[in-house]
This record gives sequence, structure tokens and C-alpha cells, in this order.
Amino acid sequence: MHVETFIWSHGYYRVLADQLDQEHICEMAKSLAQRIASVRQASMQRPIYLVAHSAGSAVALAAAAELPPDTIDRIILLAPAVPADYDLRPALRSVRLEIDVFTSRADRWYLRGSDLVSSIAHCKSLTAAGRCGFRPILQAPEDALLYGKLRDYPWEPRLIWTGHDGGHFGYYQQGYLRAFILPLLSARTP
Repeated sequence: MHVETFIWSHGYYRVLADQLDQEHICEMAKSLAQRIASVRQASMQRPIYLVAHSAGSAVALAAAAELPPDTIDRIILLAPAVPADYDLRPALRSVRLEIDVFTSRADRWYLRGSDLVSSIAHCKSLTAAGRCGFRPILQAPEDALLYGKLRDYPWEPRLIWTGHDGGHFGYYQQGYLRAFILPLLSARTP
């Protein structure tokens, strides 16, 4: 497996800019989509997985939305700091297998802060998908098929053995990564 880090953020302690700068998110998403398209063109057989955390989920989903169907094998979103009513249909079309969403209602500080910032910016009450998952948008019969590729993995207190305490950065704990994230990256694709 070859891992590439895509640097999209404004930098450390620039959390508000990362959450609110939609122009920057769109620019970074276009750049990521171009990189993915380049990798896919170089090898049609090579699996492509996107793993994003928090506000990086907005970049990953926007990039996926720009790609043709079945370009990406899987997207893994850890504590996505995007609204629960985000329209996943364009990203779901670009994914061959699934979008896996890891959530935690115990993520009180970061995602509640994200809720507040997003709600103020959009002048309406919003809840981050990283706390409760995504709400499907079903406007046509084919939408239900698309949302059939969405998988939710809510954190529960019984998972504390993995080192993940339910907080925003618990997904990085080695025990949690080994138990839940790495198996998704090493699963054989049909």
C-alpha cells in the first residue's frame, strides 16, 4: 500500500479558517480530484482510498463529487465536521464500494464547536455528521441505491479498550485503527 498525505489545511490553530473558508475548500478539492484522476489514469487496477478527518472530510467529499463514477474504491470519514444534511449523492456516485463514517456523540468539544461555527456562518442550526451520521437525501429512486453504500460506525463506551475514548482524536489510537480502520483498507475489493 502506498500512502500519500494531501495537505489542504490553513495550518495549525487555523481551525476556524479550515471550517469557514469555502473557497479554499473548493480549491483544495479540485487539486485533490486532479491528483486522484491522475493516479486512476496511471493504473485502473490500483485501489484508491480516501481517509479524512474532521474538516478534511469537506475536502474529500467535494473532491469525490468532481470525479466520474467508480473512480474511488472507498472513502473513510473520521469525525466529519460537515453538516449531517450534506448531500452525499455526488460523492457516493464516485465510490465503487462504500463511504464509511465514524461518529461519536461523545465528541463534545470539537464537533459541538463546529456545530456552533457552521450554524452562525449558515444562519441556521446545523449538526456535524461526525456526531450523528449523515441524513440521506432521497429525491429519486436511485438515491436509495446510492445511500446503500453509506456505512455508519458509531463509537460506544464499550470500545474504550481500543484506546478511543469517544473524543475527536480517538480515531488515531493504534488499537482503534487496527480494529476498525485498517481492515477496511486491506479488504479485498470485488
